[in-house]
Amino acid sequence: MAIDSKVILQGFLIFLMLVLGIIMAFSVTTNAEGGLAALVPMITILLTLLSLVNPRAGLYGLAALVIWVDEFKRLAVYSGGAYSTTVLQTLAMPFIVLAALNAGFMLNLMFGKVRIDRIGVVFYGLATVIGLAIFFTMQAGVAERGQRAANIAGYLTLIPITYTYLKNFDDWHRFFSFQVIVALPAAAWAIKQYYFGFDQIEWDYARSGLSKVHYGQMFNFKDPRVFGFFGSASALGCASIYCAYSWWHGLRFRAQRLLWFFTAVILTWALVASTQRTALVLPLLVMVFAYAFRTKLLTFAIYTLAIGTFVMGVIFSDYLLDQGLDDVNQSIASDSGWGSQVLRVSTFSDRLRGWQRLKRAESWSIIGTKKELFSDAYSGVDINSVDYNHDIINKILINYGVVGMLVVLIPAIVALRILHTAVYQAKDRPERNAAAFVLALSLPMIFLSMIGGDNFNTNPINLQIWTTIAGVFVCRQANRLATRSRTATGALPAAGAAHTPTVFST
Repeated sequence: MAIDSKVILQGFLIFLMLVLGIIMAFSVTTNAEGGLAALVPMITILLTLLSLVNPRAGLYGLAALVIWVDEFKRLAVYSGGAYSTTVLQTLAMPFIVLAALNAGFMLNLMFGKVRIDRIGVVFYGLATVIGLAIFFTMQAGVAERGQRAANIAGYLTLIPITYTYLKNFDDWHRFFSFQVIVALPAAAWAIKQYYFGFDQIEWDYARSGLSKVHYGQMFNFKDPRVFGFFGSASALGCASIYCAYSWWHGLRFRAQRLLWFFTAVILTWALVASTQRTALVLPLLVMVFAYAFRTKLLTFAIYTLAIGTFVMGVIFSDYLLDQGLDDVNQSIASDSGWGSQVLRVSTFSDRLRGWQRLKRAESWSIIGTKKELFSDAYSGVDINSVDYNHDIINKILINYGVVGMLVVLIPAIVALRILHTAVYQAKDRPERNAAAFVLALSLPMIFLSMIGGDNFNTNPINLQIWTTIAGVFVCRQANRLATRSRTATGALPAAGAAHTPTVFST
């Protein structure tokens, strides 16, 4: 009797897991840097194998890893000592798994198990160009340049991978819900930090000096902002997108409604504890954009309003810096601890200084002035410098000028057209509303990052942005398949006829 090759593969994987389990147990008990440090390479190996053999499952493994990697890093250092190798190995975990995920995807393409469309090829090309530009432009060491390039460009490849393996909205829905549930304890920990302070592990890791960001946010401020289990206070901003999704999920679907309302309340509470103004406002922006994206007229109106607001901010940046921000601060001032942190707009001055630069003709050179693009050193330039900025638009103009801006702007407009067309192609109202919401989860964050600070390098915000963009393409391909199926069977609904969509069933 012939032996099924699938059975052989399953048996080999079981044997491999047993061997790895024995090696893991031995390594954990004998590793000089501590047990958790020994787990790092083992977990990396397991998730790498999973991503190679089953990229769809690898997506889930990568998502959990990206969300928890910074806390795992702190735990590994705390339990084993302040070793830089432990930090480097831990931070390398998502990149290795992401590379394995892409390798597994390419292997499936070679063997004909999946297909890639033209848009997927474009995203791979775009990721390559952006990654090389960052790596060869940034003024830093090889490791830091590689990390920045992978964090920004590498995660772009999740778009074609995600919509290839997640065939319909239910698949994407489960995947993004998984992200929310995994991130919930990480965000909830910020509530504990706000009311009861930081734990010893968080202070010890900051004192170790292994992370400049962590040290700065803990010791450079009188009242450090909470960050939960994430890598920084900025990374906690990811709770805003998860919060918007949770409220929408609880209102949109009946299944597990109480659970999702509870999740939404916890995430909202975490946002309040974060004292981040943008993060607090973002869920409301998502809802407004989701409503507007359902029709072409409202989409045009919301873009006109957003661009107009930005242009007015640039035009009146001098007034806002000299007097406007002070007037606003006086009108909304609060004596409470939370209010004194949140109800003030003085920190917005960093963005306005960059907007001031956009008003000067010399800022719009043809090919730029060739300063570093994404360097942390550059972001620390003297605040009185004429080139001081806090946004990606200025960084592109400084390095690549108007030519570079057009290279970014033209593909961005084309991409927006494709994304919005995917929403409009949904014939049924529930399908269109869901697609509009998925698109709204990412675009406000992208716009705010472009004009007010770079979040594309921040875990897990980079994961969120690109997997939500992928969700729109999932909706797009599901709608196309549904249309083809109806056409083939001659079951196109008559005008005004009732129709229950299956793509968005729960």
